[in-house]
Amino acid sequence: MKSKLVAIVVLATAFAATPLWAAGGQQHPTADKKHKGPHPSKWDLTLTIQFATGGTSGPCTGGNGFADICLSGDCTCYTATGFAKGTAGKGDVVLYETYDNIYVITDPPSDSGCGTVFGDIEIAGNKDEESISFVGADCSSDIVFDILTGGCQLTDSTRLFVDSGLGFCSGNINDSFPTTFNISGLAE
Repeated sequence: MKSKLVAIVVLATAFAATPLWAAGGQQHPTADKKHKGPHPSKWDLTLTIQFATGGTSGPCTGGNGFADICLSGDCTCYTATGFAKGTAGKGDVVLYETYDNIYVITDPPSDSGCGTVFGDIEIAGNKDEESISFVGADCSSDIVFDILTGGCQLTDSTRLFVDSGLGFCSGNINDSFPTTFNISGLAE
């Protein structure tokens, strides 16, 4: 008697859980769940900056401290000021650049070379105030204007972004006249 009851329960369970192939192969769509991953937005800025003539000995100490790094112990701090426009709106900008005087790749015959830099970019825009860390190279030559290039990380945003952002940073730099420096990436 018990074996008949167990057989009936097993058959009832089997028929209640009809496989997909037995239902004609149709699968009913499930409701979409809200996407919870990152939702990055464009993060683009154009800086018009001019470096001050000369620099000071040691790493830069201004801004949020991102340029306060000198790996070799022999560095020079350069500061540029100017104007920013883009995602942060329009406003003043200060760029602090710590140039490492030891970690430099040079080409003596053409008098050109590139050195390691750590930077801090502070923007006071009318839509957002941003602090940006910068790691890259400052390259100079007798042939073309100096180039500052590398990667930027948005670390602080007062109004637009809640997390952080990453982007490419690059532009010509000069201490005689203003030049353009661009930041382009994504932030959230």
